Amino acid sequence: MIRNRKVLTPLFILIFGVHGCGLFSSKTRDAEVVFAPTEVGTPEGNKVSKDMGPAGGTLASPDGRLTLTVPQNAIAETVTFAVQPVTNKFDGGLGSSYRLEPVGKTFTNPLEISIRYDDHDLEGTVPEVLSLAYQDKEGAWHMQKVIKLDKDKKTITVSTTHFSIWSLIFRTKLSPSKATLRVGESLDISMLRCNGPGFIDKFLDSSVNCKAGWGYGDKWKLLGEGKLTQDYPRMVYTAPARKPTPNVATVVFSYLDEQKCPDSDNSKGECYIWVQQSYKSEITILDRGYRATGSDGPVVYSGVICSLEKPFTVTGTHPIFIFPFKFEPSSATAGTASYKTGSSGISASGSGSYTIVGLDTDTPRILLQSHSTATSPQNAPLEKRIKLVKGQKLVLKGQVYEGADFYYNFKARKGQTLTVKLIGRDADFTINTMDIEVAPFTKETKSWSGKLPLDDGNEYSIKLTSNYKSASYRLEILLR
Repeated sequence: MIRNRKVLTPLFILIFGVHGCGLFSSKTRDAEVVFAPTEVGTPEGNKVSKDMGPAGGTLASPDGRLTLTVPQNAIAETVTFAVQPVTNKFDGGLGSSYRLEPVGKTFTNPLEISIRYDDHDLEGTVPEVLSLAYQDKEGAWHMQKVIKLDKDKKTITVSTTHFSIWSLIFRTKLSPSKATLRVGESLDISMLRCNGPGFIDKFLDSSVNCKAGWGYGDKWKLLGEGKLTQDYPRMVYTAPARKPTPNVATVVFSYLDEQKCPDSDNSKGECYIWVQQSYKSEITILDRGYRATGSDGPVVYSGVICSLEKPFTVTGTHPIFIFPFKFEPSSATAGTASYKTGSSGISASGSGSYTIVGLDTDTPRILLQSHSTATSPQNAPLEKRIKLVKGQKLVLKGQVYEGADFYYNFKARKGQTLTVKLIGRDADFTINTMDIEVAPFTKETKSWSGKLPLDDGNEYSIKLTSNYKSASYRLEILLR
């Protein structure tokens, strides 16, 4: 698991073949490894079936991943074969399992089962450590040691004389496969191995088929910035306090894996060699994320910055409009910024340069030097249409500026009772209805309530004014 935050992406793996180390022959090696029993998977998806006889043929699973091949003259009579995908219950299983029918039937001549793997299956592992396993009637899994790997077709193939549930599995896997961390964060890295139960597992009747950990001679190595510490059965990588260049660290795990000799002659016994397998997990290190907050007169700024080295946006909220302030970094500590917006007949734009100070503190700041311009039609009032629902109070908040009256326009009917309450030290309001103006009391909290007079278009408005450069306000409106 990741301590703090994480983002997971695929793993890159390096494989180095070291042939000739530990070569030996044996006539009595087991053809399979038996794992502890698990529950049986449940059907998922449709079942497909096909009648095949002495002429042979093939049958593919509904997803096209598994292929059953009946060689010519392998069976003497017509048999109805079927493939049913089921949930995979094996610890090291990849994708769905498949129940082959008729279950329990044995064949004199072997049939072939192939399962195709894809890039997703290889995240954290390699084709050389994939295999197929079947589940017997007691629930135990039997991993096949004699397989055929075709890297071009991306298939694992085995021969069998009986049917049951089959699954594609891995023997070793590095997890997570690839990760992205922010500076100072930590990540647990585990090597999962499915080697079958050991002596102690058998003695304890353990049902765990795959375990994290490593053995004598296995090696961990860190390439790049950061720190790698042991916390068995996992390793812990901690990103550095500052983003390095390059900002990628690599954790490498290597061990010797026993594999069947390629193209070996089994007439004198089976041949096996030790092959060094190396897994490489790449970790991308990013700057920590930032939450931007601040204000500049009537404008309030807010936003989330994921990286100071890539373009980012901070939202500016003005009583008249909301606009994006776009930052284009030239480095992690400087760049240019600009904005452009418009509303209610007013347009505004600005640009400038910025620097970032205090990156080594808990409160870094963006210092912006910009020039802004605004244009509007001469004496054009600012306005906004609102909808009043009878019996429901509407609360509005904002700022009004000296010389720039703001109008809230709404529809109502003659005789309806309107109640208005304004809270704002330097703000005033007037209720306008054609030729009638009703002024409120002049004090910090101003209120008015009365019946609306006749208006030909049922159009009314509340005008807000400021007797200072700018005034913040809270306006409560109730229509009955």
